[in-house]
Amino acid sequence: MRRQAILQRAKTDTCVRSGERRSSRTRFNFTNFPRVIGTRTRFNFTDLPRVMARCGWLCVIVAEAAMGETPDNPNDDLRGAAFHEAGHVVVARHLGLNVGVIEIGVDGDPAKGKAEISDDDQLSLIDQLALCAAGIEAQEMFDAPTHDVAGFGDGVKIFNLLEDIPVEQRKALRFAGYARAIEILKEHRAEVELLADRLLREKRITGWL
Repeated sequence: MRRQAILQRAKTDTCVRSGERRSSRTRFNFTNFPRVIGTRTRFNFTDLPRVMARCGWLCVIVAEAAMGETPDNPNDDLRGAAFHEAGHVVVARHLGLNVGVIEIGVDGDPAKGKAEISDDDQLSLIDQLALCAAGIEAQEMFDAPTHDVAGFGDGVKIFNLLEDIPVEQRKALRFAGYARAIEILKEHRAEVELLADRLLREKRITGWL
């Protein structure tokens, strides 16, 4: 049951991008995982070295998620989701993107949130990475943990953004994206806190300014 719950939550995308263009390249998701890593259709442990060679850092995220602990208090999950979505939204607005509906407690799951954010293809790669990292960085900044796979969907987006980048350059770019997110969040810390508090009260916001 725990493994099924982890996979289900990992499939949840916490940041919905409207107007997102689909690329012709192979993009990571759970249905095309064998194709992305270049393994046989049925994965087994003999494939592990090849998996680690192709997407080692993403495998670390999966392993940490599987071993993590889920908070016992649903209010903790709600608070974590509120700061996660507030982080995405504040960074998105700072980068000139439009924001639609923001919601936490989606489908009765206190840890599940979503934010409708306009297409970000016009942004630089660093800013796109910052937008993906903003949710987890906001949770860290405000000490607002949530379930054990929070942000996994954002990690997958980062993987997709960097998949065509030479391996030796990916780490530096990821760190630059994280640093950009932290810079914006620190500058707009009060705004993040106000939005998270409002989300905790209302659970769903439309037309946030």
